[in-house]
Amino acid sequence: MSKVGKTARRKLFAPIFDPRTARRRTPPATLRSPASGPLVDLTGELTFAPADLAKPPPAPLPPDNLLLAVANGREIMVRIPLPPPEELGGVRVRDTVMLEIDGVELLSTAKELVAADITNGYKEIPLPDADRGGEGRHSIRYAILLTSGDGSRHPGPNQPYVIDLTRPGDPSLADLEFPGAPDGFVTLDSIIDDGTNEPYLLATVDGYAGLAPGDEIIGYIDGNEETLHSTNDGNGLNIHFTQAFIESQGDGDKEFSYEVEDRAGNRSIRSRGKLLKVLVKDAIRNLAPPSVPSYDDDADPKVIDEDDARAIGGLQVIIPANPGILPGDDIIVMWGDADVGPTAVPDPTVVTPVSVRYAAILDAWVEGGNEDDTPVPVTVHYRVERGGIVAGRTATGADVEVNLYQAGGADPDPETPENENLGAPALQSGDANDPPNTISLTGFELDATVTIPWETVDASGTLLLDDVIDVQYDASGTIGPRIVDQDDVDAAVPIALTLPTATIQAAGSGSKALRYTVTRQLQQNGPNVARSPTQAVEVVGADGLPGGGTLAPIRVPVAAGLDPIDPDRLILAPRHAPAPTDTVDFVIPHYANQDTADTVVINVVAYDLFGYEVHTPPGLPEDPMPDRDMLNIPVTIVSTVADTVVPINGYDLLGFNPDPDDQSKWTAIHAHVTYKVTNTAGTVESTDQVLDIDGRAGPVNP
Repeated sequence: MSKVGKTARRKLFAPIFDPRTARRRTPPATLRSPASGPLVDLTGELTFAPADLAKPPPAPLPPDNLLLAVANGREIMVRIPLPPPEELGGVRVRDTVMLEIDGVELLSTAKELVAADITNGYKEIPLPDADRGGEGRHSIRYAILLTSGDGSRHPGPNQPYVIDLTRPGDPSLADLEFPGAPDGFVTLDSIIDDGTNEPYLLATVDGYAGLAPGDEIIGYIDGNEETLHSTNDGNGLNIHFTQAFIESQGDGDKEFSYEVEDRAGNRSIRSRGKLLKVLVKDAIRNLAPPSVPSYDDDADPKVIDEDDARAIGGLQVIIPANPGILPGDDIIVMWGDADVGPTAVPDPTVVTPVSVRYAAILDAWVEGGNEDDTPVPVTVHYRVERGGIVAGRTATGADVEVNLYQAGGADPDPETPENENLGAPALQSGDANDPPNTISLTGFELDATVTIPWETVDASGTLLLDDVIDVQYDASGTIGPRIVDQDDVDAAVPIALTLPTATIQAAGSGSKALRYTVTRQLQQNGPNVARSPTQAVEVVGADGLPGGGTLAPIRVPVAAGLDPIDPDRLILAPRHAPAPTDTVDFVIPHYANQDTADTVVINVVAYDLFGYEVHTPPGLPEDPMPDRDMLNIPVTIVSTVADTVVPINGYDLLGFNPDPDDQSKWTAIHAHVTYKVTNTAGTVESTDQVLDIDGRAGPVNP
């Protein structure tokens, strides 16, 4: 062989053959790609051991290979699928498998395949804690190196995995809120039964740090736990405390709280407790409907009218006895949408009556109809409360019909017996000089006129044909009935009625109540009676005068009974006032209408001679003695029920003051004593009292 030939042979074979290395094989043509040359991507996905993986996130989220928190700090296994023969022409023993995390090859994970791997169809590779990265989202893939062939590298698909070591809700969980228990009471009313979920009490949470799909809510009642269903509506969490869980914990004061465990198994600290009063387990579930006697007792067609609705003490609703009701429980009647009560149950073995006031009945009638002559249906329910918590409520109510159509329309102030939309009546005295709604002494002797408004105060209605008007004056005076006729309807003006003098005088003086009613027949049952507001009428009659118009004569007790012949004769002598400052008591007898505001004066008018000499036959002339008169002596009334004692100086009466030495005044005279009383009704003067004044002996102590 020539030198040239030897050299050529070495150049030809030396670059591709080295006896110290394994012989390389050319991969099958099917593994080659026009774009990537000898590299072929594998499709099989690696898997983590189920014991190391959290459950998948809820649909439609894709799997994320979230590692359980308990896997932190220890080695975990990753299973690499070996490709089927058609992908690589069959892997062989001593081919190499390795991992790549976040784009970095982990040479420490490289493992040669052995025969058992080929048989199993997979290779398990340990992944140390130090190599899999810290908390967060990562990318992992595997690669197969055909080390027994051409040494080409074949990568698997990139796959995610997540490491989560943070407790949800740190540093603290949001508080629970209970929309169905706004007052802190959990009752059957609080339980939601939507036909899909198990009946539950809804709790809401605005959110918490780390909130993620798949978090598990663990609910607690007094420290006892149950895993709860929860949903995220975008504004926060809706959490279901099941009715069964609540009932298992019994009734009473209960503390509700929760914890969160995320998919990685990180568990939060517990939330702050929410204290609620629970009455669910022992709730009453079989309450019978109530009854309404004033409706039930009607002949058909039944209706609750004005008379029923304004019953003294309220319209009665009867609550049936029930063994689940306890003494001291409260009944709340729901008249339509209005709550009435509470009414305590003294004895649950018998029925409990509940009074419904007119206002609630009127509200339901107005809200349910057109305020016309049409009955309005109302359903009456009730609930039982125990310690402020609803212990039960009726499923079926009592259906009634209400018709409060009346002359005044809907009563603007239902708490009063009157319908204020009826205008008050007006009175004009027979004395044209008297102001409206007053009767003077002159008018007291004349008929008066009472006027009834035609329209309501708000001008929404009028009197109607066949309405019946009845007027009441004071306690017992009446006018009517007056039936509205067609002439009234045509005229459409206020209706005038005469109040007779006899009625006025029978009621007497003072402030008198004037009112009227309008009775209106209904199409069904009734009638309904509307009562007007009261008009006060101020009356000044003779009966309102002091003493009712007559005052008894004044009395002088010390001057009585001194004449042995005439016991009625009053004699005043010097011995009744021995000293210049001595007084003689004049007594004004208690009189009708006596008042401390009365103005009272006493008049002593003097005449010559004794009274019996001039006031009995044959009688002598009576000459006045004006210098001895004592006029307009003021009197103070200090009591409305007792006589009034007025002390008057005795020396003045006897004529000894101011000069006891003037013997011209030591005479025998008489006086006419009267008193006048004035009050708001007028002035009355008493009848005369004749008083003989005998001063002939002169002063006792001159």
